[in-house]
Amino acid sequence: YGETGFIVERAVEGQKSNFDTFNVPANTTQYNDTVKPDTKYYYQVRAVCADGASANSNCVVWSSAPTEPANPQVYASASSYVKLTWQDTSQTETQFLISRASMKEVAMLKAPANSTSYIDTAVTPGITYKYSVAANNEGSKTMSDFTDQVAVTTLVAPTDLKAKAGVGAVTLEWKGTLPAGCYYEVRRKIGNGMFSNLAGSGGPLYIDKQVKPGTQYTYQVRVKTANAMSDYTNNAAVTTPYQASTSTTINQPVTKVPLINKPVKP
Repeated sequence: YGETGFIVERAVEGQKSNFDTFNVPANTTQYNDTVKPDTKYYYQVRAVCADGASANSNCVVWSSAPTEPANPQVYASASSYVKLTWQDTSQTETQFLISRASMKEVAMLKAPANSTSYIDTAVTPGITYKYSVAANNEGSKTMSDFTDQVAVTTLVAPTDLKAKAGVGAVTLEWKGTLPAGCYYEVRRKIGNGMFSNLAGSGGPLYIDKQVKPGTQYTYQVRVKTANAMSDYTNNAAVTTPYQASTSTTINQPVTKVPLINKPVKP
């Protein structure tokens, strides 16, 4: 009591020894400050009167709202998880809040400060998920806006892959549903070698004509799009046959004709 006013002192992170001062009228219990985004501030207050000033109050640390994360992207790897990435543009967040929406529910997920990705393993094949992310400062109870949503559909793997080997080709068939914008990716390995991709297919059929006789080939198929892929099918292994000969050799017995010696006329 008896103060003629208050002096509010404010410093910015990195400049704690350089306080700005603001005069506040007597009997005031709050001060509204104009701040910059994503900035940590330090505040202290003292009362003033005709005889001088009181000691400073305790120093309060507060951070303005972090800046919004940038460039969110999402990728569904097989049917086991979804990976969300973003650019961390803030200096003051203590965590990131991630909103995940689907036809079933809306969930709020969390990632630590300074993160630039999140792996979501609580996903189900064949579901479309929409993600957005915001930077949050728990202590200051401030947060950025959420980013625009990015969507991905977890893909269901094809099933029942079968391979049939013929002369000069292997025919593959499988079961599955191909969503819009997706394609089937076929890969194979030769003998005990490594798998390598062959080509894409728009339907549950593929004919591999790049084969050699008497060689074992193992195939797998999955569904793929620009930002998602399913699990692979079962392995389907076959060995190509050797090509039958088209030439025929006819063996006939040789008949020997005896020579007739005719008498020579004198």
